[in-house]
Amino acid sequence: MLLTTLSTALALDCTGLDSDTCDAVNAIETSVNSAGTVLDEGSANLKLRPTTVYGQLDALRVALGDAGCTVDASFDGWSAGRGAGHAITGAWADLAGGADGGVVADARARRVVGTVDDGVDPLLAVGEGWGAYNGSGQFAVERGDGWVAGHWARVAGRHTVWMGLHGTCDVGVDVRAALDPWFLGDLPAAGITSHTSFVTLGPQTYAGLAAMDAKCQSDATTAGLPGTFLAAVTDLPNGVSVPSARFPADLEMRRPDGTLVASSVTAFFDLSVTDVTAAVQVLADGSNAAVAVMTGGGNGRGDCGVTAGFTNGSDSLPTWLGNPTATNTSRWQLAPAGCSIIPSVVNAGWYCLRSE
Repeated sequence: MLLTTLSTALALDCTGLDSDTCDAVNAIETSVNSAGTVLDEGSANLKLRPTTVYGQLDALRVALGDAGCTVDASFDGWSAGRGAGHAITGAWADLAGGADGGVVADARARRVVGTVDDGVDPLLAVGEGWGAYNGSGQFAVERGDGWVAGHWARVAGRHTVWMGLHGTCDVGVDVRAALDPWFLGDLPAAGITSHTSFVTLGPQTYAGLAAMDAKCQSDATTAGLPGTFLAAVTDLPNGVSVPSARFPADLEMRRPDGTLVASSVTAFFDLSVTDVTAAVQVLADGSNAAVAVMTGGGNGRGDCGVTAGFTNGSDSLPTWLGNPTATNTSRWQLAPAGCSIIPSVVNAGWYCLRSE
């Protein structure tokens, strides 16, 4: 099928093409080029020509239909962004005028992770459960309860452009299985690739670990973060002397916007690691959390958060208050205190991490 354009600066002529895919490519071109022309039919780089983009994305649409993702081989919308180094910004949620997403391309792990604003959820997770990109210019990642997939191309140096479609598969269809025949290479098995991390606030009336976990989960659900969240505190009655033991996957810790906090949960809660990459610092919704956090341990390995419920306790059980804005050891062990001091700390909270 022959593709034509009215001119190198104008939209694709959709005559004879799939209208949905063609409209998506035209919208992607407008969005990407709003910050300077990159997609151009006259480009010496074939991958940056809208006709090439159309061919790639329509092949994706057809492949998903053939795999049974949707009965009518359709998709919900388009996604696009411009990359500079690791950060990728753009209209990842195809909102009118573009909506910047906090999306990061992790070259070492070959994955794309972060959040986008879809007009309903301002922190819709991208790549949190599964996903990858390859050297052939393809990417396929989880997006909320669906998928976003397409192609990326290098513009110059560390500058890239990302162009894709997003949607959901019909009930009962495994989206990874549907994308796997199209994607060159293996898509990682479903499951988290990092521990989304945030701070929850009191009041200090959470007696017991289950209630603390429930508060983490409630905050995550309200903020639209997928997965299961647990409190990162000690649980001495059950043999958990450090919070990292509650997260056996021991993956990277990242803020809800994808910012890397630490290389692993173990590293974050290890006082021999004097500095981590970034502070947790935020609540589940991304707002600032410059408050003290109850870490439930330290040199004394106290356990106030579980045994005393943040409401009372004996000073014979030493605990620790941490600073969630710190990257040094104060993140975990800022100041010693007895359990009985916890109720007097205004808005004290604790770290919450995604476990699965």
